[in-house]
Amino acid sequence: MRIRSSKLMLTAVGTAVLTLGLAGCSAGQSVADACKLVTDGTAEVQTTANELMTGATSGDTAAIEEGIATISAKLDEIGGTITNDEVKPVFDDFSTAYAGLTDQITAISEIDPATADAETVQGALDDMETATTALTDAQAELTTVCTA
Repeated sequence: MRIRSSKLMLTAVGTAVLTLGLAGCSAGQSVADACKLVTDGTAEVQTTANELMTGATSGDTAAIEEGIATISAKLDEIGGTITNDEVKPVFDDFSTAYAGLTDQITAISEIDPATADAETVQGALDDMETATTALTDAQAELTTVCTA
């Protein structure tokens, strides 16, 4: 259960991060300047996401938790550099969607498959799918803003 759930999350995060190849820091920051900050900041996120995938396949939950925290901190750092009024709210939505997904990962990791009923497991998987969709949608909106 944990490995499947982790793989789902990592696939979602990996997809979002891989496609964040977007096209940067003053009061007059342009869309292009803000998007460059996003693009430049995602290289470290991509590396961490790759490490998360490795942790998921090996069942290393500590590595997964550490990677999630690292990605969250990096997204916060990137968000702190974006001042453009068009890009900032869209990036914040992306970051919030990522946080929602990590909340679902935590919830799933706390389910004991030996004692959980099918309804609880299915509810958690449905919530994971909703969070994954939200992250994918937020990433698509960010891509749209940064490629317009």
